[in-house]
Amino acid sequence: MQKELIAFYKEINGGKIRGARKIIADALEIDETAVSKWNSGENKPSEENIEKISKIFNKSEEEIKKIFNLNLKALKYKNQSDIDFYKKELSIKNDLLEILKNEIISVRKENKEFRDKIKILEKELRKTK
Repeated sequence: MQKELIAFYKEINGGKIRGARKIIADALEIDETAVSKWNSGENKPSEENIEKISKIFNKSEEEIKKIFNLNLKALKYKNQSDIDFYKKELSIKNDLLEILKNEIISVRKENKEFRDKIKILEKELRKTK
């Protein structure tokens, strides 16, 4: 157990670690095993529970996330299908970015060719005067 979590448990439980999970579980009206899974890293508290813990125990949400050693992005994706969806979504976005990049390059090239043609026409026009 990390030192931030130990310090938090002692703070909310009169200097003792034992029984702190129950205090959190009771405050959130959830099962103590859920809190235990947060400690082990097997599961993470939801954004809603983070918000509740921060209000009940007078800590910022950032402090609570640090206490439970949470990767903020990981909270959004709770299971493998969410992660797979995110990877697919990211892949699609990368493909779109590549298409846009190629379009921009193409437009720039066309603009350069157009400007070059204008310059040639302007030179020819000057010659005829």
